[in-house]
Amino acid sequence: MALLKELDERIREWENAARELKRASDHRALLESELSEVLRNVVIKQEAERGRIARELHDSLGQYLTIMNLQLDGLKLQAGATEELKAQVAGLETITRGIGSEMHRIAWELRPSALDDYGLKIVLPQYLEDWSQRSALKIDLHLEVSEERLPQNVETTLYRIVQEALTNVVKHAEAGTVGIVLKTTNTEATLIIEDDGTGFHFDETEPGASFSSRLGLLGIRERLALVNGTFEIETASGQGTVLIIHVPLV
Repeated sequence: MALLKELDERIREWENAARELKRASDHRALLESELSEVLRNVVIKQEAERGRIARELHDSLGQYLTIMNLQLDGLKLQAGATEELKAQVAGLETITRGIGSEMHRIAWELRPSALDDYGLKIVLPQYLEDWSQRSALKIDLHLEVSEERLPQNVETTLYRIVQEALTNVVKHAEAGTVGIVLKTTNTEATLIIEDDGTGFHFDETEPGASFSSRLGLLGIRERLALVNGTFEIETASGQGTVLIIHVPLV
């Protein structure tokens, strides 16, 4: 009888422990769901603000730069303008063009309007061409995508991941070439980013804080979580790095 009583007591303890674990698991699932919703709203608002600032740069500052160029042209055509004045005006025109070019680049980095209008298939090649010219990186792009556009949140996610990955390559990898592959099927989008840089030692069993901070993968991880995406990384010291992204489309 004593053994049966002890066994019953143990069973009750296990049942109580199981109930506590389930409550803790349910609470954690609720917190994770709420956190995911907060992150989603933050990303949506962030992208909307990026778009607003990009439009302001293009419309307002763009108009001012246009007016400035017209006035500079007028100065050169004024009667009695000396060669010295013309040279100074030409210098100001060069500066103005540089400001316009830099403004266009910043607006494009913030939120290219073409991403909303035409999609990733059109925007990505142009973005990579600009990056290649500015960074001296050779970038090879291979697209295997359908004519049908991806969902807007997926296109934005993949675009931001490419931005983050290229920034990390320039900062850390000492690479000369980056290969980017984007493939889509009816069920999944796959993005592969590979560089020929220094690579690094990576052990998945080690704490991920330094790993995430080094490669800026924390932001990538969070963005992917909002579209149920995943990523894998393949790297070794002296052998470059490959980032493989999977995003379900169903």
